[in-house]
Formats: sequence, C-alpha cells, structure tokens
Amino acid sequence: MSGADIPLTLNRLPIEVIQAIATMLPLPHMKEFSCVNKKLRNVCLPFLFCQITLNFSEIEERDLRWIISSGLRHCVKSFTYVVPDLLSRDILSFDTFRSSSFTPHDYIEVIREPYDYHEAAAYPSYMTIYNSIRTICEEQHHIKDNHHDSTLLSSVFAALPRLKELRLSCVAMADCVDSHLILATKTDHSSYEHHFQVVATALRAARDQGIYIDVVELSGLDLPYYYGLPETQPRSAVKELLNDIKILRVHRCNHALLSFLSRCVLKIRQLDMCTLHLHERDVFHDLLQTNWIFLCLSGFTMWSGQLAINTFHGRLWERN
Repeated sequence: MSGADIPLTLNRLPIEVIQAIATMLPLPHMKEFSCVNKKLRNVCLPFLFCQITLNFSEIEERDLRWIISSGLRHCVKSFTYVVPDLLSRDILSFDTFRSSSFTPHDYIEVIREPYDYHEAAAYPSYMTIYNSIRTICEEQHHIKDNHHDSTLLSSVFAALPRLKELRLSCVAMADCVDSHLILATKTDHSSYEHHFQVVATALRAARDQGIYIDVVELSGLDLPYYYGLPETQPRSAVKELLNDIKILRVHRCNHALLSFLSRCVLKIRQLDMCTLHLHERDVFHDLLQTNWIFLCLSGFTMWSGQLAINTFHGRLWERN
C-alpha cells in the first residue's frame, strides 16, 4: 500500500476505531495525525483540547479568546493554572534591594567560588541581576494590579461548558528564574492568597453561568509555616476556593496545608492525597473529625509515599 492510500484507508475505518488509534498516540503524533484530513481532525480535536494550561506569567501574551469563541470550548474538560510565587514589591526600590534583599556583600560571596576558578567573567553583574529581577517583579504586579489574571480566568471558566476539573499548580520562584537570580529573589508571603482569591472569583463566575467544577487539585503548594499554627484562622479565599467542590486532590504539598485544612469544614465527598509530608498524626485525625460527616459518605483515600494506600470508609480502616 502506498503512502497516498493511507488517508483513504483511514477514512474507511469506523469512528470508534479511529478514536482508539488516536488515544494511543503521544500528543505530538496525535497533532500530526489530526492534520491528515478533516475527518481525522474532527476525531482528534476533543482529545487535543480536553486539557489546556495557562501560566500566570503568560497571561498578557496568551489570548484564549480563540478557544472560548469557537467550538473548541466544548472540548475542554480540564484546566491547569500554573502560578508562581509573587516577588515582593520591595524589589522595585533599589535601595531596599541593595540593603536587605541581595546586598553587594551577598553578591561577592556568590561569585567568590567561580572567581577562584577563573569563571567570574561569565557571571552577570550585580546590576544585571537587579534589572532582571525588577523586570519580573514589574510584570507580575502589573498583571495583579490591573486584575488581568482575574478577568481572563473568569471569562474563560464561564465559557467552558464541559469544564469539570481545575488543577492549580504552584511553582517556587527558584523554578521560574535562572540559577544566578535565585538568591536575589524575595517573595511575597501573600502570593497564594492572591492566587486563591483570583481562582475562587473565576469559579464563582462559572457557577453563575451554570458551570460547576467538581474537582480541584492543589499541586506543589508550599504554604508558610504559620498556616499550620492553631491560632491561624482559615482564610476566606481558601474556603471560597474549596466551596461547592466534590473532590479535592492534594499533591506534593507541605504539612502546613494539612494542618490548615484540619480546621476547615470542606464539605467535600472525596479527598485524595499523594506524596504529602505528614509530620503529626493528630493533624490527620483532626482533619477526619472535622469533615467526618461529609467524607464518610464516599470514602477517603490517602496515598502515602508511592506504595502504601490507606482507605477510609465510615468507621472502618483497611490497610491494603
């Protein structure tokens, strides 16, 4: 069979068979597969656009209106929002940056080792580092101050009728900048509260349009230690974010989050936790007691490490 006959042969296959073929292909190959002809494109589109990702730092660059104004919006079932730590506004003041964030003495200590190995010439100057950090800080706060993130997410969520899952992926600033900028970063401790409030507002806008997102996943969330203290009351932004959802997934988050959640009545039906750092068993017990009436309806699943799985249902503990 010649290569020219392949599209014709595929066209003769039942839609179910073509769908099965498409789902077995890696994403890059599926994209190529969808370009063969119109029939294959129509089959692949629901798989290609069932999950979309938006990075906070790309909000002003990415225009999602082409999705929400086309038929593709009916394909989207899962939305991933990648949010970084927000840099402190103090960085915008050079005097403050130089005196407390990243002093010239700090800079000398950093370049001392490469200097000893005759590599200092390749290391950026102090002012180059400051200008780079300042640019990132200005871009972040421009998005925040002008509510670009809230406006975009609210319009997108309200326009995706089949959206059922939201993944909030938190990334540390150290993972967002070049290595020579890491020590010069100073983050704002209220970063997560801002992101929570923005997402909560977007979820509320979706509910107003009759779109209910059942699943929320928190990934990589490294809350400040004081969130885990008993005297820290649940923030309204966090409580609003978790309102009216059925399933909460917690992945690669720190102990402070679990301690914080143990003081919240979540009203969820299922809680999945994977690779969560659990330091105190009492905190886990408090979480169950606080949400007993809701979680016992459909069970509780905890992934501890990679292999051990505990299943909680009603008053029964089972070790698999």
